[in-house]
Amino acid sequence: MILHSENKGQSETWKEAWGIIPNDSDYIWHQEDDFTFPKDIKVNKFINILETMKGSLSQVCLKRQVWYENGYDFIKQINNGEVGEEIELETKSGVKENLILHQRYFNANPCLYPRWVTEEDYSHNPQESVIVDDLTKKYNSSVH
Repeated sequence: MILHSENKGQSETWKEAWGIIPNDSDYIWHQEDDFTFPKDIKVNKFINILETMKGSLSQVCLKRQVWYENGYDFIKQINNGEVGEEIELETKSGVKENLILHQRYFNANPCLYPRWVTEEDYSHNPQESVIVDDLTKKYNSSVH
């Protein structure tokens, strides 16, 4: 965990955290410090999804609650079917999972992503829109 006495911003904190990931890590659990969880999170379920769609997903995220009822809210757009494509995925272990695929941004919500995401060369400091834009351009829109 990395905590600073003053806010350094998302990009600087992400770069700092990515710089200390052990070399033998396959996945990174990422969350900002202001999330709480109403129930247990099964990280192996996320790994199973990433392994099943290897090379097609840049992360698997938890969906947060709607924050802004009377304005732009990404989750509200997902819930209304305005963003993303909902799919049912049968994982390698035979479990069916419902996912919403999108290429809108790399989410800072609690998530798991493969180490390769941290090793890419990004056009600017890593942040939500830069990561997804650069991955989409590099991999011809095939990475969600």
